[in-house]
Amino acid sequence: MRPRFAKRGWMFAVSVASLLVGLVGTPQRAHAETCITQSQMTPADRTAIVDAARDMSMKVSIGDSAGLRAITIKEYASNFDAIANSVAATAPHLKGAQIIVRNVYILDASSLKAGPEGSVPAAQFFCSLNNSPSDTNFTIPGLPAGKYALAIVDAAGIAAPWQLSFVLQQVQSKWLLAGFIPKAATAAGHNGLWYWTQARDYGKKGERLNAWLYYQVAEQLLVPVDFVNSTNLEKLRSEEQAVRPPAFQPAPSAQHPLSLKGAKETFMVTSIGTDDALGGLDLVLHVTATDTSDPVAARQRDVNAMQAMLAAYPEVARAFHGLWVFADAPGQNPFGIELPIGQIPASP
Repeated sequence: MRPRFAKRGWMFAVSVASLLVGLVGTPQRAHAETCITQSQMTPADRTAIVDAARDMSMKVSIGDSAGLRAITIKEYASNFDAIANSVAATAPHLKGAQIIVRNVYILDASSLKAGPEGSVPAAQFFCSLNNSPSDTNFTIPGLPAGKYALAIVDAAGIAAPWQLSFVLQQVQSKWLLAGFIPKAATAAGHNGLWYWTQARDYGKKGERLNAWLYYQVAEQLLVPVDFVNSTNLEKLRSEEQAVRPPAFQPAPSAQHPLSLKGAKETFMVTSIGTDDALGGLDLVLHVTATDTSDPVAARQRDVNAMQAMLAAYPEVARAFHGLWVFADAPGQNPFGIELPIGQIPASP
């Protein structure tokens, strides 16, 4: 559904919500560092971070890679291609957007010490929210000692809003770019909270596959960076796991494919997901194949797989605009087609 990322060293220059290796819950020893939320910051600290994030956002919005590189930490300024490519891909989506710095955090790992034999423990930041039982936590493996900040920026006021997240590092009193994570804030015209609500509704109706997939879209849209956890995120993931259909535990993969029985053959599904590239939210399947060289036969096989999917899980017709099926054959290019639900022929 989303473009992937390029990585370098301990930090990634990325094109979606994925910045550092690992998530909260990574089985590594965590060293508690200091998190300061925006309500706890001094006005001077908050203003400095907000101004830096706004300046970086404006440079991204006009495709000013050179200007952004000039305010990037040395390690990434010297190898800037991944960030530059991400800026070039993101800028067209931000035309006319209003830049709003939504949340900022100071993540102070200045006192982080190396472990035995020079190993660097995971830095863990616990961010308590004032007058609320909720909290937000960040876990970052392999983080060098230093003072960092995370700024989450909304590119709003446009038909398809975006979210920009910046990791900053303080260098000689200046906040410099140390990581960039842009991502769409909506899918098929709806935000993450809408998908969360719809997922709950599908779950109440017993449409567990629809609910599970919509929870996944909600999570993709609501989570700004992959190294964050929060009270609300834990709640979403708990609900998602509760409705997950037994046949999708574990999720389909090459090692654990899902078997779909069709009219003439059985299809082995190696992945299932969603995509909104054509405007509506589509269901996306990858199935194994032995040969995709004949486009007529490959297309018919993809259609047959769509029919098998709808026969096994008719509920998806109520939740998705259409189906993508990609047939993957060893040593050959995948053969994929998309059909709106209403254009998929009835199964014989």
